Amino acid sequence: MIWLMDNEPISVRPLDLAVAAEVRADMARWNFTISGMAAAVNMNRAPFTERYHGRRPFAPSELQKVAARFGATASDILARAESAAPAEELAAAS
Repeated sequence: MIWLMDNEPISVRPLDLAVAAEVRADMARWNFTISGMAAAVNMNRAPFTERYHGRRPFAPSELQKVAARFGATASDILARAESAAPAEELAAAS
């Protein structure tokens, strides 16, 4: 669990971490920087960085915008993340 400065916990689940890992991998394949992708999807760098590192989950609409930059869909990234994340961790987190 991650805590914000105002002591509000953020629960990051294994699937959220796997989604962030898939986004990082796609960004590397497509040579996107954090700043470049944040600008491309109309987000400030700081909130995008939180999602990039898995400290906050991507909202579905955010993931859709990111995926579109790779010629993919949010479902494509989610499917890859589901197959990459250990099944027992996904089951335990639900």
